[in-house]
Amino acid sequence: MLFRSESVGFEISFQRHGLCPVIVRVTVRVTVRVTTFGLVQTPSFVEMYMPLEYLGLPPVASDRQARPFSPAVRAGDFIYVSGQVPADAQGEIVSGGIEAQTRQVMDNIKAVLALAGATLDDVCKCTCWLDDARDFGAFNRIYMSYFPNGRPARSTTEARLMVDAKVEIDVVAYKPKS
Repeated sequence: MLFRSESVGFEISFQRHGLCPVIVRVTVRVTVRVTTFGLVQTPSFVEMYMPLEYLGLPPVASDRQARPFSPAVRAGDFIYVSGQVPADAQGEIVSGGIEAQTRQVMDNIKAVLALAGATLDDVCKCTCWLDDARDFGAFNRIYMSYFPNGRPARSTTEARLMVDAKVEIDVVAYKPKS
């Protein structure tokens, strides 16, 4: 055996300095010995700083109060989109059943992804919540039409939603910065 790994470590720490954004510090520690020749490589450290980018303004609901979250956050090449409900530009939940609400949610997701220069083609994971599991077939028909070029990984569950909506979806997209 030429190589033997002595230790591998991984550490993530979060730091906030005043009004600066959160900085993620990733340190990778590797020690490798080449036993055949007796050579030893000392520990090496690779550090990478990845500022979080908060995309968009917090949404305002029908009560005109800003919600305490960002529409999306970019961390490196990943974009995390907050759960989108079928709210129109005025913060009102659209009427019309699961089909109309699913279309509104998907259009909202497209708009938030555009803030990061991404599209639905960049989505790698969706988490979906339905207010009523009996809506699954109709939801699925509309949902699938938004992913003609490939289907991301997905979890779907039935849950009582926080607002009078039939569906909520959040996504994770991968879009390297240019």
